[in-house]
Amino acid sequence: MEIEKQIDDLTLERWRFTFMHGTIFLDGYCLLQKENKRKRNFKVLKQYDRIMGRGNTIKETEVPFTDELKAEALNQFVSTIKVLKWSER
Repeated sequence: MEIEKQIDDLTLERWRFTFMHGTIFLDGYCLLQKENKRKRNFKVLKQYDRIMGRGNTIKETEVPFTDELKAEALNQFVSTIKVLKWSER
């Protein structure tokens, strides 16, 4: 599951989450920026990855992780859950 927030026309923040054992965990974070509007590709300014730690430029404690972001991740996860009868699967 991913959450993206556009800061301005050239800057983007992206959080990745994973669900294990009934808990949603932060899996990764990137702060991306373009040189100008004509460029397609983003350049990584800051990066945190839980598994591939070699490429990290920031620590887990430095990742912007607000209560609003936690609530948005939870709402996005809950919105994917369906309630069906067994015969409707």
